[in-house]
Amino acid sequence: MQKLKQSEVPAVRDKLAAKQGQVCPLCLGSLKQKGPVLDHCHTTGSVRATLCRNCNGMEGKVKTAATRAATGAGMIEWLENLAAYWRYYHENPRPFLYPSHKTDEEKRLERNKKARLARAKAKG
Repeated sequence: MQKLKQSEVPAVRDKLAAKQGQVCPLCLGSLKQKGPVLDHCHTTGSVRATLCRNCNGMEGKVKTAATRAATGAGMIEWLENLAAYWRYYHENPRPFLYPSHKTDEEKRLERNKKARLARAKAKG
């Protein structure tokens, strides 16, 4: 493996971005609009891809959180289990809603009520 010089990072980042079609592999957004960065593994130093700035930051946060959470499983296994868990319950929801959850309709009604009160207060 070749260790890059700091001065080589922009050229490699741009080359990988072009090879990726200027698309962030995580959010599928345009790298031209989202400030591309060269992503790398903090354990091995290996360059992975060009990500948008937001996804690069989130990837690091998710890795840190998953590493902390993965007590019985490895980090990658834990993340795969999480994705499977979310997918299963998205496709097979339970028939209950959490007590403090507000539906979109409840949120709309609450916003309208606040707006009515604000207008009434403004009128005096």
